[in-house]
Amino acid sequence: MVAVEVDVGTVRGLADPKSFERGEEYLAAGRVRRVAVDGTSVTATVEGSYAYRVRLDVTRRGLSGRCSCPHGADGAFCKHCVATALAWLRQHGSVERVDRPRGTPLSDKRLRAFLLGRDPEWLVDQLLAAAKVDRVVRARLDVAAGADPAVAYDDRELRERLEVTIDITDYVDFDAGDRYFHHVGRALDEVARLADSGFADAATSLAEYAKELLEDATDRVEDSVGLEEEIARAEEIHRAAARLSSR
Repeated sequence: MVAVEVDVGTVRGLADPKSFERGEEYLAAGRVRRVAVDGTSVTATVEGSYAYRVRLDVTRRGLSGRCSCPHGADGAFCKHCVATALAWLRQHGSVERVDRPRGTPLSDKRLRAFLLGRDPEWLVDQLLAAAKVDRVVRARLDVAAGADPAVAYDDRELRERLEVTIDITDYVDFDAGDRYFHHVGRALDEVARLADSGFADAATSLAEYAKELLEDATDRVEDSVGLEEEIARAEEIHRAAARLSSR
């Protein structure tokens, strides 16, 4: 078992003295926003000359940081990383990663060997069960059975999810922003997955629709920087899907 603990001393050791001091000042000035913790990782937006995105991860080697600012892009643990780390520690006191031994999953080769030994009827039942809960799986099976890939995926459910998630009626202030953007991000993840699964036409259409919904939500979301980031992501997904669609 491997344990890695991160505290203020860890952060101080990663940054130069000036960056650490400026990071403390940024935190005190309330420039760290949209702090989202996921286990041993955290993301945040830090307001500097511009709004910068920061991601920190506790790995087996310690704390690592990435920032979209020029200094962070060069690999330095910048003042924005410091500010984010201190905000994280202020919430939790310290952060610990513990790697416990766990079972090794089956390799593709072993799983293939297992499946080859199953009865065909059992395999059909498993595929149909998966198709019931995953529209992408269902669409891929339909295509394999001869359906047109351009219409095999029924996008109505995901289109409705985008509407419900993005097109909110209540005003979203900064305090509610993290939850709102979390759900928006999950919905956009599903759109991106479509393109990777062979349904680029549907992904292109849905990404464009998501972008329109996000742009229409401008006057109902206080965090304009966060909203611009999600709009940019929808545009990125649209471009990537359009490239795949044109092949």
